[in-house]
Amino acid sequence: MANILKILLYREEVGLACLLTVYYELALDELMIRQAIYCEHYEWLNFLWAFEKNFLNERSNKEDVDLH
Repeated sequence: MANILKILLYREEVGLACLLTVYYELALDELMIRQAIYCEHYEWLNFLWAFEKNFLNERSNKEDVDLH
């Protein structure tokens, strides 16, 4: 799912990326966060925090890094 999100954000399809963020579990990496900030995809970043998807790697992993 993370690769699809990368493609959507690259193509400026922020609305669709937000919907996928809401309904699917994500495995975020630091590069995705940096690129979202660089490309000013603040709406998508707000969805990450609003729906508690702001974890690097998978949420089920015990070694998660919280971005709070």
